Amino acid sequence: MSIYKGKFYEEEGIVLDILSYPRGKYRVRLPQGSRVVQLLGTSMFTLLEASLLPGETAEPLEVLKVGKESRDRIHKVLGRISYEELSPTARAELPVAVESIIRRDEQRFVAFFNHAGYVTPRMHAFDLLPGIGKKTVEVLLRSRPFSSFEDIEKKCGFDPVAKLKERILQELMGTERHFLFVRRPVGATELL
Repeated sequence: MSIYKGKFYEEEGIVLDILSYPRGKYRVRLPQGSRVVQLLGTSMFTLLEASLLPGETAEPLEVLKVGKESRDRIHKVLGRISYEELSPTARAELPVAVESIIRRDEQRFVAFFNHAGYVTPRMHAFDLLPGIGKKTVEVLLRSRPFSSFEDIEKKCGFDPVAKLKERILQELMGTERHFLFVRRPVGATELL
């Protein structure tokens, strides 16, 4: 993640799908021979559309540099898109991409389990993980600190990668009230 003129930007994105035109709301004129990729940002799980440099190609689940200063094969980031604007192929690749980010950056997510706090006076961040009840929250809090996903699974009896992946996918769909991992998605509904 980088900050440019006070805004946060993704540095890398995982390719979800390669298109010949933008499917999202960004209708721009692309250079001759340029393709469009739908990406998942690796730091804030931002859904993006970007155009490749003319003649460049990409493979699904490949990591591309999309930062303002570090682009190598990206011509232009066209903008953020919503989950609904993802192609069917991109939606199918999304769970695999989310899991690969979680596994690739294990210490970042273990740190979440070590430092997570209350979201509201009555709700802990752990309560927002799918399938985690009050007793498991108590076990998580008593068992801290953790050193790895394996340590969490051994001490608490659940697969932390599966719980994180499910939560992140819910947040990407934009229907959650609280966002723990995902930059508030485009078109996210504000639940009251």
